[in-house]
Amino acid sequence: ILNKNQIENKIKCKEAALRLKNGSPKVREIVRARCKVRLIKARQKSFDNGRHLSCDELKDTLNKILLDEMQQLEDNINSEEKLLDELLEELRMQYLNSTEDEEVDDLFENLYDDVIFCPCCLKNPLRTTGTGFITCNCGLRLRNELKQLEHQIWYYVNMHSTNCEHKLEFTPIRYDLDCDTLVI
Repeated sequence: ILNKNQIENKIKCKEAALRLKNGSPKVREIVRARCKVRLIKARQKSFDNGRHLSCDELKDTLNKILLDEMQQLEDNINSEEKLLDELLEELRMQYLNSTEDEEVDDLFENLYDDVIFCPCCLKNPLRTTGTGFITCNCGLRLRNELKQLEHQIWYYVNMHSTNCEHKLEFTPIRYDLDCDTLVI
């Protein structure tokens, strides 16, 4: 059991240890105030030094700032010009590709202008023989002129499509040993 004096001594020792560790409140306040004054003086001195620049130093500083800003603007302009050049090149390539595609489409369109495909197999072109027949590789053989057959086929296709949604099919029927007859 501790007596009253021992308890007071232990409390005083703890307080003394805390003061040594953290410093006394008065010392802390004094150090804090001195640091604050020194900081204010250093800030003021730095600010005053900026005010007392010579004209040449001021011009050099302003020129440096302006040159840096101009360089940044020039870099931005150069990068935008490069981007614009890339976009223009891409547009030019797209135009050339579309022009080439149109030319190829026109070539193939014109290539098959005079060709009439077989209405039965829908694959092979019809050919005329010297004996007045129209033939196909699928075996179709008709006695007619190619242009007249083309007009008749288009006529029946158009007439059928106005009345029906289904695909029109031609079937060859052989009445004669020489040629076929097309039936819708």
